[in-house]
Amino acid sequence: INSLIKLMFLTQVLGTFPVDYPGLRDIILDVPRPLGVSSDHRKRPGMSALNAPYLHDEDAALAYVESRLWPNGPTCPHCGNAAQDRITALKGTSTRPGVRKCKECRKPFTVKVGTIFESSHVPLHLWLQAIHLICASKKGISSNQLHRVLGITLKSAWFLSHRIREAMKVNGSEPPMGGKGEIIEADETYLGPGGFVF
Repeated sequence: INSLIKLMFLTQVLGTFPVDYPGLRDIILDVPRPLGVSSDHRKRPGMSALNAPYLHDEDAALAYVESRLWPNGPTCPHCGNAAQDRITALKGTSTRPGVRKCKECRKPFTVKVGTIFESSHVPLHLWLQAIHLICASKKGISSNQLHRVLGITLKSAWFLSHRIREAMKVNGSEPPMGGKGEIIEADETYLGPGGFVF
């Protein structure tokens, strides 16, 4: 009866019989599924982007960043070697997760080398949470707010926020707003300490 009620509710919400709905079999069979575990978190109604596994699990965060930075497989940041047979993953009980070694230059590296995550002791999933919070907040977010939300020290929150903002900075190669030599119109402008409003 429970699964029948769920099916009727889904039929009313979606307008038709939900044949292609992800997880329909689990709903009909009444199989419980823990939140934040499914890989289709953006497709399922009612799931928040904050339930993504890479925001809560260090291994999932490492795999997520690797898939974004190395879509064709790992590339050595030291020598630029991209040959997959010349890069090996280091495995051992004392080896950090995600460490690889290039057989060309013989240097170890991770996905963090050459990025804003380099030389940081803050876990990668907290970096991704901070990036999400900074990008999603309409008016910005302070270091104090990051400190409270993420549960890290104020010094670490300041470090994260400054590195993320530095990475988001325009590097000067962008054309001026509106284009070179073009006029930009604004409704109201405030200039200087005298408070001149145009």
